[in-house]
Amino acid sequence: MRPATLISRAGAGLVAGVAGFASYQHIYHVATAAGEHASVAAVLPLSADGLIVVATAALVDDKRNRRQPRLSARVGLMAGIAATLAANIISTRPDLLDDPSVRMAVAGWPAVAFLLSVEILTRRGTPRQHQPDMSPPDVDMSPHNPDTVPDTVPDVFPARPDHVPPTGRRWRRGELTRQVQQAVDECADLTPEHLAEVTGGSLRHVRRILDKIRPTAVEVTQ
Repeated sequence: MRPATLISRAGAGLVAGVAGFASYQHIYHVATAAGEHASVAAVLPLSADGLIVVATAALVDDKRNRRQPRLSARVGLMAGIAATLAANIISTRPDLLDDPSVRMAVAGWPAVAFLLSVEILTRRGTPRQHQPDMSPPDVDMSPHNPDTVPDTVPDVFPARPDHVPPTGRRWRRGELTRQVQQAVDECADLTPEHLAEVTGGSLRHVRRILDKIRPTAVEVTQ
């Protein structure tokens, strides 16, 4: 275990120990002030903090098994926290310890904690909906695996026509140059108008291209 993990867990354990001890004292004080027997007051704090532990464990179990968190665990967790917090606050208000509602709440809490614990343990979270894996499959395309390497690669891109593009389509500048050069190589006597009609380019662009390639063509011919 890494030192950082060990230190963080030890710190969390220390904080939980301090909080548990303080919560135990407060709940014990409230229970005895509410008229409960000493033996009951001694174990009553365990029902509140124990309910928190049971609910937390259930939520962790649902998450680990990819289930929706069960509602009973959420309710149990909130009830345990509320009971502990209420006892901590009431312990600082002696005037509230004689309130009949506080006495009834203390007397009825063990039954509530027991029922919530049973509900948590007998329920399971609903499974999460399976999300399809959209990632591409891992295929080994290395040369040492001939089963996955196709013998021929399909021609995805169809061959481009040699000369005239479809009506209304304009060649890119480099493409038009290549088409004009190819036409001049095949027949050097073509006029700019004929070349423009054959290649589909504008007459102005064809003339500019001819100005660049005609000297080269003449030199090659000589």
